[in-house]
Amino acid sequence: MHRHVPEWHSFALHKPHLKPDKIIEDEATNYPTEFLNSLDVPGTPPHNLQLKVGSVIIMLPNLNHPRLCNGTRLSVMKLMNNVIQATIIKVLLYGAECWTVVQSDAAALGVFERKILRKIFGPICVGDAYRIRWNHELYELYGDVDVVSRVKIHRLRWLGHIARMEEDTPARKVFDAVIVGKRRRGRPRMRWQDQVMEALSTSGAANWRRRAQDRDAWRQIVQQAVTRQGL
Repeated sequence: MHRHVPEWHSFALHKPHLKPDKIIEDEATNYPTEFLNSLDVPGTPPHNLQLKVGSVIIMLPNLNHPRLCNGTRLSVMKLMNNVIQATIIKVLLYGAECWTVVQSDAAALGVFERKILRKIFGPICVGDAYRIRWNHELYELYGDVDVVSRVKIHRLRWLGHIARMEEDTPARKVFDAVIVGKRRRGRPRMRWQDQVMEALSTSGAANWRRRAQDRDAWRQIVQQAVTRQGL
């Protein structure tokens, strides 16, 4: 896990990044620029590399030992002229779109996240002694939503995908299915649909099925959910 930057609209940025096309000129290596740009060397990116926010990239030269390792998978967060701002793809959240997180699960995820953040940021010096960072100090340095809120955001994104699926798609059938029968005694278990609808109501989105048909509008809804407190 690594420090994140807040997410923003992934549909607004899409720009190429060009690798260097100049070499030291001498008698042995005097090739035209067009020829160099046309080379397709295995294991290296093409000359005209099209990237957008959300693209998955792999870090090759590591400049931040020992926190990052060669081959780390990153997700593009922001594209600038000479800098690509990216965040590490967390293995912890693989498949989080389908999770039903109860209170005990949320507590365990929070403990794990803060443990990793304390490893990354290290202790703080107060006077002549060092102490571990408190929870609010960690999240101030982290600068992003906590892991439980991130799970809720992933579920909202998946909800938009389900709403755009065809009616005969298995995932759409399961979502729209109505279970008939008698439930057992006691409090009913928390369902995925109950939790995602609760997060949707928190984001203030009305007519979500209609708005989910527009990908750009749904991204805005998810972005609003990121900026709202208490998601």
